[in-house]
Amino acid sequence: RVDLEGDGTDEALVATAEFADADGLLAQPGDYSMVFLRKIVDGEVQTAILAESIVAEVADGEIPFVESHGIGAVADLSGDGVMEIVVSSAYYEGVGVGVWEWAGGDLGPVYRIGSGCGA
Repeated sequence: RVDLEGDGTDEALVATAEFADADGLLAQPGDYSMVFLRKIVDGEVQTAILAESIVAEVADGEIPFVESHGIGAVADLSGDGVMEIVVSSAYYEGVGVGVWEWAGGDLGPVYRIGSGCGA
């Protein structure tokens, strides 16, 4: 829980993952990883998904991977008094990072970079 925009109300920031075979390289149907934020707006719970990777089904010949997501940091990176969320991502042969922030009452990505190698 963290008060991201400094309004006195905490938001819930959640990173979750479920892998059928945590040691395996290939994903199975039902494997997922995500980061999401829950916030109360006008008495209603709103959910914003910052990153997600879900394997619903695997087609013949497909090689399924789940991109693993996590919370890298929560900090005021720009010095404006509003906290940003750093979301880290990784998959078989790559990594990435994204930064999310509040702007005009909305949560949105402001920066994303990734790198990978392989076939």
